[in-house]
Amino acid sequence: MRGEWRLATTDSIDWGGVISALADARSCPQLLTSLKTCTTPLLDGAQLWLAPLDVASGNLREAEPETGGAPPSSALSALMLQAAKENRPVFGTQTRGGEANFDLTTLGVPGRLAGRVALVLGIHFCRAASLDDDAWEALAHLANLLAPYHARWDETPLVAAAPIPAPGVEGDLGLIGASAAMESVRTLIRQFGNSHAHVIVTGEPGTGKELIAQALHRCSPRGEKTMVVTNCAGIPENLADSALFGHVRGAFTGAAVDSAGLFEVADESTLFLDEVGELPIGIQAKLLRAVQEGEVQRVGDYSSTRRVDVRVVGATNLDLVQARQEGNFRDDLYHRLAQVEIHVPPLRERREDIPALAAHLLARSRTRDSSLPGAFSAEALALLVEHDWPGNVRELDACVLRGAIAARYAEEDVIGTAFVQPKRGTTATAESDGMDSFDGTLEDFENRCISMVLQRCAGNVTDAARRLNISRQKIYERMKAGKLGAVN
Repeated sequence: MRGEWRLATTDSIDWGGVISALADARSCPQLLTSLKTCTTPLLDGAQLWLAPLDVASGNLREAEPETGGAPPSSALSALMLQAAKENRPVFGTQTRGGEANFDLTTLGVPGRLAGRVALVLGIHFCRAASLDDDAWEALAHLANLLAPYHARWDETPLVAAAPIPAPGVEGDLGLIGASAAMESVRTLIRQFGNSHAHVIVTGEPGTGKELIAQALHRCSPRGEKTMVVTNCAGIPENLADSALFGHVRGAFTGAAVDSAGLFEVADESTLFLDEVGELPIGIQAKLLRAVQEGEVQRVGDYSSTRRVDVRVVGATNLDLVQARQEGNFRDDLYHRLAQVEIHVPPLRERREDIPALAAHLLARSRTRDSSLPGAFSAEALALLVEHDWPGNVRELDACVLRGAIAARYAEEDVIGTAFVQPKRGTTATAESDGMDSFDGTLEDFENRCISMVLQRCAGNVTDAARRLNISRQKIYERMKAGKLGAVN
């Protein structure tokens, strides 16, 4: 097509600039104008609009243009609404010679939060666009990053705690995140969940491998029954045989009664073997028979076997290829278990999911303690997105809870940057307020909070006690004991 041009790929975009623009902008027009600067040549010469979704009505609110821009055309408005309702990017159409053709100059891209549409980015390109996979991914990534910030257009620059989706809800499978990486995981779950295939789930510690197992179980015909869960690394080697396959009375010292193993308990259900790579090599042969033949033999019973119908989902953070090469994991067991392999990406590879995850984790914490603050500042979220999270979702969860408690202790209604500082030794460089390396007891944590508030109150104990809702005597006692450190 004459006049087409190929959009830039994600590598050419200043994503750090995008995050900064999100944190700094105080209005939608300002935000869109700033985005064009750091997304050149992706949106070079394009006009932008942003329309948040009104959840109550299911319709889009009035679309706002970039600074100095005009409202969108009625055709583009309709296209953006279609993108919201269908939860997918939509090109415009135009009629030529009585036939409908794609209008490659207009596009609506939904931004999703927790798997649901939160807003739509409307784009009018200066000329017809030729979109390759990288360009589609870049636009979807951009729209998803915009999603948590739509509360700004209500003049509330906060991201509130999101409602926790019910497990198994169609469309998200109980998993948080709308990134391409997580959509790939959902696709595999939908594809293989409703089957009897055994699955290996791989990924770094803290990525949520057990949640993937739960989603697979709920999607299967076995979902009505309880999934049986065990951590293989936590089973003593001399008890692994009995724990998995059971034993008969007198099989060993202390075996006073017959006992069923986990395979029998999980009959007609799913058995989740977390850290399956840690199983002793001697047990792996017996595990192979149980998985392959559907038979188990209790310890001490050498004359009979028991039939079981169990789907096994194993999880590991080990490199099983290396473990097999080193003789620590059987090849035949690997091939039997890994009929399907699902890799859960680390958090640093799906940063656009971090705002939704943080909001979800905060909402979950508030179900246990409703006195915690209910929102993050946009600047705090930007800091979370920039962090690499070597501990993945587990580390993010700890940071969110720590920040919420610290903010409440400081009588703040919003979790700001002072309360979500990353751990030392990571890539983030924001100034620390003393909460970045907390690794001690609850009393240590309280002392950190008191010290921080005292710093903010310029050492005024009366003011600090009022803000913390504690007695001055308590502060003086801890100061006298040398637990609060130097306060300027």
